[in-house]
Amino acid sequence: MPKRLIVKDVEKCVGCGLCMYACSRMHGEIGNDYSGILPVSLSGF
Repeated sequence: MPKRLIVKDVEKCVGCGLCMYACSRMHGEIGNDYSGILPVSLSGF
C-alpha cells in the first residue's frame, strides 16, 4: 500500500519544494498546482 504525504503543521513548511517534485512523477508536470499538499510560495516564485 502506498504511503500518503500529509502535513502535520503547515507553519513548519520551509519551502523546500520536495512535495512538489514528489508529485510531479504522478502528473508529469512540475508546479504548486500539481502538488499533493498545495504548498504556498512565500517568495513569489
